[in-house]
Amino acid sequence: MEYRELEADILQLIIGASEHSVRVFGEETVTRLVRPELLQHAAEDELTQDAWAALTTARKNVLTISAAELSGQLATIDDGILADGDLDGGILTIVNALAHWKDYLEERRRGELYELAIRSIEDG
Repeated sequence: MEYRELEADILQLIIGASEHSVRVFGEETVTRLVRPELLQHAAEDELTQDAWAALTTARKNVLTISAAELSGQLATIDDGILADGDLDGGILTIVNALAHWKDYLEERRRGELYELAIRSIEDG
């Protein structure tokens, strides 16, 4: 199967799924994308202490945090990035996953779950 076919199949599955099924899929996918192992190579000086705390809080509470709370945590993370254009890949994966999850929680746009699924596949 070619990558484009895989993308199309994932999109069709997400579009055709029930609300409950798509929510469960999203929860499983975002949980996979915010796992602590992704931070094993991140340097402490890439984020401020407040940003690390926000990242930890958002990651650990991803399934229970509200969209508004997650938005605040993401703003704190963004404000606390110290790395100059070369942020650790694990941090980027987690922050991007949290941003897509926040957007899904706010608007229930299934396209956000598609983006999570693609990132999960790319993360391998």
